[in-house]
Amino acid sequence: MMRTIKTISDHTYYTGSLPEGCKYCLEGSKLVLFITGLCPNPSFCNWYCPLSSKRKGVDDIYVNDINVTKDEDIIKEANLMEAKGAGFTGGDPLVKFDRTIKYIKLLKKEFGSKFHIHLYTTASVIEDEEKFNELDKAGLDEIRFHPNPSEWHKIKWALNTKMDVGAEVPVLPGRYKELLEFIRYLEDLKKVTFINLNELEICDANAEKLKERNYQIRDLSTVKGSHELAFRILKEVRDGYKINTHYCSAYVKGGVQLKNRMKRRAKNVKADYEEISDEGLFIKGVIIDQEQNNDVDLANFITVLEEKFNIPKEFIFYQESKNRIEIHKDYISKVADFARDKGLLCGIVEEWSGKNRFDVTFNPC
Repeated sequence: MMRTIKTISDHTYYTGSLPEGCKYCLEGSKLVLFITGLCPNPSFCNWYCPLSSKRKGVDDIYVNDINVTKDEDIIKEANLMEAKGAGFTGGDPLVKFDRTIKYIKLLKKEFGSKFHIHLYTTASVIEDEEKFNELDKAGLDEIRFHPNPSEWHKIKWALNTKMDVGAEVPVLPGRYKELLEFIRYLEDLKKVTFINLNELEICDANAEKLKERNYQIRDLSTVKGSHELAFRILKEVRDGYKINTHYCSAYVKGGVQLKNRMKRRAKNVKADYEEISDEGLFIKGVIIDQEQNNDVDLANFITVLEEKFNIPKEFIFYQESKNRIEIHKDYISKVADFARDKGLLCGIVEEWSGKNRFDVTFNPC
């Protein structure tokens, strides 16, 4: 019986079944743990790697977008977003093997055996089967390979563990034969359960090198031909292979995964005067002393507004770090004329809801 190509939200496509880790990612319940920016084989993939210069080649740890300085940072962020699992990424997490083992054990101890952990690796630093046994014993649930062709054989070493073994690779236009050859290799191994195909993204970090290789931009963030090749591969797999194959578009990473993760976190950190947008951003009114020379003391002006407009204290706040008043959006129109008469700027902002807050949009009112 011929398999079908299924879709979720018209942006992620698969034949067979989705990898377990992807199910959590799509609902935004996967913590992203960036183990290190170090890569063991940069000549293999550096030219299309989308990592920023801040992270690429730098041995720093991040949980979501937060720099990790202590183990508690990871646990706190997992709780704030009500994480059901974690994805270990980099660089290559296995460059820092002991660190990776430590964090797998930490998360399993804190959240239990059902907390699903997957990991991406080139496996270039792995020299024998024992390392995969250690990952398995620590509690890793799923491993995703992106190996250099000369190291495909290392995938076999992971097949004797309890881990789900798969692959995850970018779809490089013009590499149809190479990609299909890799899929045939995985199929022949029998026990490899999936391959994820990622749409090739273009960004400041890789744009110049992609253009040097005559890759063209499809839209603001993707490379022309990657999407089309992914569908060609999906159809090939549907018609002649058994391996589960999942195509994850660039839109899914930002428009689905990130958005859903932000919404999960936002509801646990929002103030009473903040609302959450469909994109996971905070919406609120702001009152700003734009000229920074106004006679109005914003910290004290709150009391004036509370009394004059009968605003509950939980719906208005002086944000010292930004030197502005933040107020529930339903009240900003009521106080705008009065505040403008004092020389103040009023508007509604959409603010990033991660730890590092910044305004995404501002609309004056």
